[in-house]
Amino acid sequence: MNTGQIALVLEAVAGLLEFKDENPFKVRAYRNAARAIESFTGDIEKLCRDKKLCDIPGVGKAIEEKITQLINTGKMDYYEELQKEIPAGVVAMCAIPSFGPKKARVVWQQLGITTIDALKKACLEDKLSALKGFGAKTQKKILDGIEFHSKHAGQFLLSDAMPVAKRLLEYVRSAPTVHRVSIAGSLRRWKEIVKDVDLLASADDAGKVMAHFVQAPGVVEVIGQGDTKSSVRLASGMQIDLRVVTDAQFPYALAYFTGSKEHNILVRQVAQKKGLKVNEYGIFEGSKLLECSDEAGFYKILDLPYIPPEMRENTGELDYSASLQPLELKSLKGVFHTHSTWSDGTAEIEVMAEKARSMGLRYMGLSDHSKAAAYANGLDEVRLANQMKVIDNLNRKWSDFRILKGLECDILPIGDLCMTPEILGQLDFVIGSVHSRFDMPEAEM
Repeated sequence: MNTGQIALVLEAVAGLLEFKDENPFKVRAYRNAARAIESFTGDIEKLCRDKKLCDIPGVGKAIEEKITQLINTGKMDYYEELQKEIPAGVVAMCAIPSFGPKKARVVWQQLGITTIDALKKACLEDKLSALKGFGAKTQKKILDGIEFHSKHAGQFLLSDAMPVAKRLLEYVRSAPTVHRVSIAGSLRRWKEIVKDVDLLASADDAGKVMAHFVQAPGVVEVIGQGDTKSSVRLASGMQIDLRVVTDAQFPYALAYFTGSKEHNILVRQVAQKKGLKVNEYGIFEGSKLLECSDEAGFYKILDLPYIPPEMRENTGELDYSASLQPLELKSLKGVFHTHSTWSDGTAEIEVMAEKARSMGLRYMGLSDHSKAAAYANGLDEVRLANQMKVIDNLNRKWSDFRILKGLECDILPIGDLCMTPEILGQLDFVIGSVHSRFDMPEAEM
């Protein structure tokens, strides 16, 4: 049992608790625990054996007991009980904009609606407007949300898809007989918008891997399950495709399922000129497989330099030189927009700064929430002034690193910032954010 698997279950529990209208602090506790477990780099199973899971910040006694059961038995009774209480289709309805768990629960319990299609039908038949807390305006908004969801179905932000993919990747890694795993497709190319998530694994027994995969926490629908490919859908509507090959086939499959269609055409053309054939199972000279152990070897067989995944888009990458490397983590000198425990973050300012220094960064822009975000323990003018004093004291410690004073300041519906100009003028930077009234007309916004 690895940290990715555990985080996946804890996140799923948080979603189901939110649907049940549980105490928001309890929901947040499970989400914070998921993040804490996911970022833990030690031996989680040893920590469990030593009964020290509570040493991880964000993991309390109640959650520790549930994680312990999950590690020791491979299942969590609490999560399975929650799953039985709530139909998967009802949870999936929450992917509709402006239609959260509370409204989904009402239409399910009072009208028996368990699918998006049934919800749309009920709106068109004017069955929602009479429900308490709804009305004709809300019913129209729900219809508009269904329309938007339908129009943009299968489109997800990179920032939403990548964390999900990483957790599922760790879940697949734990399956029997697995050798290697990787994210593939447009997500591995770091496209800003992805239609689905592609995962690739090599294993000795594909059937066992697929059986494991379709039971992943958060899966609401098994679209298809086969020996080489299986597809599932999550409550968000996100489709996850897993392909399993032999370990010898893995480098060829990874190159094939990572490159864009246009990039793969170029690669095949290069191969054809050399009298070779390329597909997801190998590079062949006649019937002879030209062997390689990784993607660098794949491109070397074709007399091509290794092409980073981000560049496999048919944008002249076959002619690129080694000097044209894409930006990497080591290229960064600093970061902005970070939250500490002063608002809704999970780490102290000094801990964050030391971590940034250890990564070779030169600065960190701290930007906790402002007072309008009371739900996130946002800072008012007095607390912000106190935080700036703390930052000044910390900055005296280092000659090679600096914390920049910032704030994520709410833009109010009237267009003003929620903090006084005097306090904002003392900051190094301000991030303006809108956290409410998303239903305002475009012109008014």
